[in-house]
Formats: sequence, structure tokens, C-alpha cells
Amino acid sequence: MPSIHESRAAKWGTSVFLAEWLANIFAYCTSSLEGKKAFWEWLVLQHGAERAKQELIQMTSNRPESSTSSSSEKFFRLAAQEFGLFLTSFDCMVALELHAGTSELAMREYLNFALDTDACAPPRTQPAPRRFRGESMDDYRGENLADLKARRTQALLNGGHNPDIDWYIVRMIVFSEVDKAADTRSIWHNDFDIFMAKMASLAPAMLLDRVVLQEGSPEREHFNQMELAFRSSTFLQSFSHMTWATFATLFPVFAMVGSSTAAIEEEYQKSDVFMWRLVATWSHVWYLCGQRWQRILELVSGSEHYKAFFTRYRLTTGEIRVKPNREYLRTLGDKITELDRQVVEFIGGESDFWIESRFLDRLNELLKAHPDESSKFNKDVLEEFGELETLVECKLQLFDTPFGRKLIAYAQSKDAKCMQDPSFLKYISLIDPDKLLWAKPEDTDWSYACTVTRSVGNTWRQLAVKRASMMHFYGLLEVLKKDLKSPKFEDIPANVDKAVADFAEEGRVVDPEDLTRVFLFAEAWGRADYDMGRACLELARPGPGMMGGLAHQFGVFQSSKGDDGAWQGPLGRMLQPHQRQELTDRSILPPGVKVAGLIEAYGLTSVEGTGLGLQQTVEDRWEREESDDAGQEVDEKRDAQSEDKVEQSYRDWQLCNLDGWPGEEELSDVLPTQFKLGKKVVKVFHRILTQHESTMQSDTTKSSQVLRWPDFEKAMKRIGFTTTHTRLGTSVRFDAPAKGERPIAFNRPSPDPVLTATDIKWQVSVRPKQRV
Repeated sequence: MPSIHESRAAKWGTSVFLAEWLANIFAYCTSSLEGKKAFWEWLVLQHGAERAKQELIQMTSNRPESSTSSSSEKFFRLAAQEFGLFLTSFDCMVALELHAGTSELAMREYLNFALDTDACAPPRTQPAPRRFRGESMDDYRGENLADLKARRTQALLNGGHNPDIDWYIVRMIVFSEVDKAADTRSIWHNDFDIFMAKMASLAPAMLLDRVVLQEGSPEREHFNQMELAFRSSTFLQSFSHMTWATFATLFPVFAMVGSSTAAIEEEYQKSDVFMWRLVATWSHVWYLCGQRWQRILELVSGSEHYKAFFTRYRLTTGEIRVKPNREYLRTLGDKITELDRQVVEFIGGESDFWIESRFLDRLNELLKAHPDESSKFNKDVLEEFGELETLVECKLQLFDTPFGRKLIAYAQSKDAKCMQDPSFLKYISLIDPDKLLWAKPEDTDWSYACTVTRSVGNTWRQLAVKRASMMHFYGLLEVLKKDLKSPKFEDIPANVDKAVADFAEEGRVVDPEDLTRVFLFAEAWGRADYDMGRACLELARPGPGMMGGLAHQFGVFQSSKGDDGAWQGPLGRMLQPHQRQELTDRSILPPGVKVAGLIEAYGLTSVEGTGLGLQQTVEDRWEREESDDAGQEVDEKRDAQSEDKVEQSYRDWQLCNLDGWPGEEELSDVLPTQFKLGKKVVKVFHRILTQHESTMQSDTTKSSQVLRWPDFEKAMKRIGFTTTHTRLGTSVRFDAPAKGERPIAFNRPSPDPVLTATDIKWQVSVRPKQRV
């Protein structure tokens, strides 16, 4: 005779495992005080207290509801009907009356809770989902994230083990994103046209406060919007650099403790210092994801298509709040599409822990069904989707895996202790705790480290980024349009005359006004860098190297040295990006950090300070960098020898083999020096590698100076790179066919998949050269 679970499985069209799990989780969440409390706390963490109350009321409502389940999900409705009444009320949490039945929404939420926590699951006997035999690395690693999530969830519902953290995915994201953040700031520093075009493009969506709107002219209003765009972009870029650079420093530590998930887990349970370093990194990713979501709220609600759909205002903290414009929405009637409804619901609703992931999933479904509606989002919004998608992918690995859940639970058990002993703060940030602008704890803070991280974000935004202003520069540009001989430019003519003469010797004619603009641009960035550097000096914790470490973490540029002429630095770097010193051999760890010192800094218990095979070579590298920073001359021959000496071991730790992955053993250590390519592929790479020369010529409209994205992607695959696309395909990561090479991520051109001459010059031509 079949068991009750087998009977239900046959009736509902599910596996026996899922039928039993639904019964267990329903009883746990409705009959057990422990279960009710756990479910309520999970609901608050997901939605916040107020939204959680509303969600609970909807779940227990006895009003008739239409089913939202597809044919493959009818088990939600059938299970809700079979389980019937709640056994007790939730009056211990909120004032609710007993209701007639369990809604389909309740069953969905119970199962989501179970999937997140693995609560009440029957014994799992099936293996965790992984790459199939014969499936290529590109098929597996390049799988659409939404499809990968569905595949993983289906395996869990059928009794498969929960796949643990995939260190391959994490490390590829970390190293591609830290390079991307550094490259972005470098490009903004060195190309006036790209910088101004980006700020001007973002400006219309920036929300000004009422004081600025009342006191300024339209021209002044535009400058203020560009200033907001600059500060917002600088904050995201610098905090992103800090997040990924800090994460990158964990990989040599992982190599020391054993290069396996089990060894890392064992180590953080022995060392609170190591545990807080990990938790800090997790909280940085969580916070950055929230800040990217805030950016999307502002850009979407201020975009041409959607700005009438919302009303917007700023809090005193500077954060933006977006609410649906119900009056306007009523006038649309049937003209509003399902995509519009979902955008209104997500952008104008309350945020929760996984709102970014759910929004991207839903957006992916709708744009697949109606691809023409993607035109409702402008280029800036699509690029921001790509940034968010990468963060969400990393967040899923950190928070939605057994390793991540255990780490968070362990950190929560230590929260009470850390409140009594604030010395742990030094493991969260290099900023002096006494100088933090403290944020209030929020319901969605899963650890006290979250409160600290939000405080770090507030402090960096208000006391560092806010100092860096471009307003004076914007004003000078307006003066330049009207009067090149203005007294405001009296210090510049000598440099301009020298530059014009030098270009003339090369047979090139350069407009003095263009050169003046370049010098003003370099001066503006020099002032901004200086102001942020001063902020690092004031905010850093006391101690040797702390100021430099803080500046390095946030990617703050230091003053350049060694330029032969005042004009050669900014102008040379602008016109010849392939020769820029800061784009060669970038170090992840701050100057002055020693590998042996990582043992003490991370409180490692399982590693001795001696006998590390890579210690001496990497220390040589950092000592050389410190000497460079101090302005000391370094012999070129010694520099080249040291470079050869450290290269391999440097690669060893930056991409250390954590748990491995099927197929990695097939990769070589370094890229080959020669490739056999067809004529079409050779033409693509010839166009890429010579683009910096063609963009210096006067004619930049030739068809040869644009490149179709599919052609570029095919060429990269031809030389062995594998591609990983995000849900919407707005961001693509190329993983090198070598263990020791760092990956590189690009924002795919949108809405037209065409790389312009500028894209090729800065993104495609320059950035890969520093990897190979």
C-alpha cells in the first residue's frame, strides 16, 4: 500500500521527496512555535517588518484568489487545498484572526523558506547538480544564470544535495570585477570625451533637491545634475574597487589554509579574526548590490519612458525614494504592458533581500517574450543591469549555498560578543571607527557587520567622495566656449604652445582649444584625486601604511611622477592608452603588505610563518612597488629580473585552485604564444590591436573602425576563451584558457551590438593587453 507521501506525489504530480517536504514544512511553520518564529524572522529578513506583516495577511486571507501557477506548478494549489486550515494563528507575531484556508501564496512562501534554510527536508539521496559527462565547460559555465538557478532548484526539489559554493565562479567574478573597476576610473581619467559623454548621459536621471531647483538657472541645474552623476559614479566605482580588491586578498589566504571549502570552514571556526574578514567581504558584496539597486531605481524612474510612471524624492541621507504615480497610471488604462506593471511593482515597491534577483528573473522572462520592449530602457540602464547581474550572481554563491549559510549563522552567534568588544571593527574596514558616520541598524541586517559596512559606505560617500567636485571644471568649460583668452586660463598657454609645437614636429595639427580642454581636465582630476587622498589620510586608522592601504583599497589615484613634461602625462595617456603605466602589471594587494603578514592579519591558526614557497618572490614585488611610491629610482635590469621572478607564483595564488572544477585540469598554466587562426579572425584581432593608431587619425567614420560584437565574441572563443553571459546578456565575462590568467568582463554594447571606434580603443584594445 502506498504511503501518504506517495499518494500525494501521484495526485500533485511531484516527486515523493517534494510531497513529504511540503508536509513537513507546512507543519513546522503552522504548528511549531519554533517554526513560526523562524519563518517570521526569515520573512522579515526578506521583506522588512512592515512588508512582512502585509505578506502574512495576504497569505492567511480567505478571499478567493486566482491561481498564478503554471501547469508544472499546480502542486502549490493542490497542496494548499489539501492542508486546509491553519492549526493556530500567528497572533504571537501580528494581530491576526483565524482564517478559512491556506492560500497558494502561503505554500509558495513556505517552500521558499524551506529552500533558503533547508528546514524540514527529508534525507537527500540524490547528488548535487553539476556538469554532465560530455558537457563542455562553455555549456556549463556559460549557462544563463536564470536557467542555472532553475536547474539547481529542480534538483533540490527532487532530493538532490544542495550544491556548495562554486569558488571558480566566485574567483572569476572577483578578479574580472576588480580590474573592471580600476579600468573604469582610469578611462574616466584619461579620455575627456568618454567622461563628459557618460556624465551628460546620466545627468537627466539625477534627482536634484528642492533647494538647488529653486536657486539655479537651467544651465546651473544641468551642472548640478552632472555633479550628482559624477559623485554617484565615483562612489559606486570606488566602493566596487574596495569590495573586489578586499575579496581578492582572501585568495592567497585560502591557499594557505588548504585550498578547500572544508579547510576554510574549519579555519574560521578556530579564528574569529579570519571569520570577521570573511563576513566583512560578504557584507561588502551585499551592500554594493543594494547600492547598485538604488542606482537602477534612479536611472529607470528618471528615464524618458518611465519618468512619468513615478514620483521621486530624496531623504536627508541622500538616498532616493521612488513611488508609483497612481494618477498617471490610471490614465494609461489598457495601454500599460505587463513589463510596465512589473517595473512599477519592483521599482516603486519596497526592497527586500532578494529583490534584485527576482526582478532580473522576471525581466528576463518578459524580454524573452517581447524583445522589442527592451527599447524602453536606455543604454545607461542596460549597462547598469549588467553590473547588477554580476553582483547578484556572486551574491547567490555567497548567501544561497551551504557554506554561506553556515558562515552567516556562525557570525550571528558571535554578534552579541562583538557588541561588547568593538575591537573586531578593525577587521571590517581600514577606516578609523571613531570617524565613522554610524548608520542605524535595520531589520534586514543579517549581522552587525552589515551595520558597520553601511556606516563605512556613509562615511566614504559623505567625507571622501563628496569632496571630489567637478563643478569648477564644468564652469571653466563654459568660459572656454566663449573666450579662449580669458584670464582664468593664464597658466595654461605655455603648456599649450609647447604641445602644439611638439605635435607640429610630428606633422600633426592640433586645435589649441582642444589642448586647453585637456589641461583643464587633467587639472580637475588632479584636484579631485588630491581631495580624496586627503580624505584617506584623515579617515585611515592610525598606524604605518594605513593611509596608503585605504587609498589602494578604494582605487584612489596617487599623483603621477616621472612625467618628462607637464603635457605629456595627461595628453600622452589620453592618446596612447596602450602605453599607460598604471595599466601594466596591476597589483591586487596594497603596497607594504607582506605575505607572511597575512597570517597575522587574518588570525590564521593552521599555517606557519615560514616555508611559504611564494613568500619571498611576492615580497620582492611589493618592496619594489613601495620603492616606486617613495620616488626612488629602480634599475631597469633589476626591475625586469624581479618581474620574471615573481610572475608565476603571483598567478598561483591569485587564481588558487579552491576545490577545483571538472575540466580545470585540462588547462595549461599560461596562454600559448601562438595561435592558428583563419583570415576572418585575424582581421578581427588586427582591427582590435591597431585601433589606438586609427583613432588618432582625423577620419574616424570609416566602417573599418567599428566591429560587430558577435564577431568579437567568436574571435575570442576561437583562441580558447570561454564566455559567461548574464541573464539579460548585458554583461559578458571571458575566461582565459589558462589557469594563471585573469578573466576580463565587458558590458555588451546595447541596444545595438556594435563596438564603436571608442569602445575598441578603450575597452577591447587596451584592457586585454594587461592580462596577456
